[in-house]
Amino acid sequence: LVAANYSIQYVGTSPEPWSGDYGRPRFIGSPDLRDLNQDHHRGYAWMSADLVRSAITDWMAADNPDVILLMIGRIDFPYGTTSNVKAVQNSLSNLVEKIVTDWPQVHLIVAEITPFSVYEKTLVEYNDHIRNVLVPSYAKRGKRVTSVDLYSDFVRPGGGRDAIDGSLFADGWQHANPKGNDRLAQAWFEAIRALFPNE
Repeated sequence: LVAANYSIQYVGTSPEPWSGDYGRPRFIGSPDLRDLNQDHHRGYAWMSADLVRSAITDWMAADNPDVILLMIGRIDFPYGTTSNVKAVQNSLSNLVEKIVTDWPQVHLIVAEITPFSVYEKTLVEYNDHIRNVLVPSYAKRGKRVTSVDLYSDFVRPGGGRDAIDGSLFADGWQHANPKGNDRLAQAWFEAIRALFPNE
């Protein structure tokens, strides 16, 4: 972002991952975002869209963001269990509706979430809903909602949605390694640049 001449400041006061509640990061990127005062965020482990919706008014008052990067729902699809996809989709829709209603000036980028290292059908259905139903419905209403595909960055070239590249996971299961994180960063960068192409 800096190299592309964007002026940006990340906001939020989540203590994760440095709180150590869920272990410490095994990989720290270079440069370390803490040294640049850019390690701020509102990422919290184990938070559903409903929990975020209940907290977001206080967060928005504290942070006053121009853009929200939202990747949520992954914890609702634990591998090997049955998830009610419609209920998770509805929870996301309720959160998005609150954001566009209460803070219409904010740009919201909703992520099609990353896969596990093994294929999970319900997660793909959730992502399809984001891409084909949720975001287009808000676009038709003139709302500032777009999406970014983070799933495809973890699929082997030329493969289908089930051709997940296990070499991009740090723990062999769900968290990206440095190469995977580089792909995520590039996807987010492109999504931000699409909103502000002339900066």
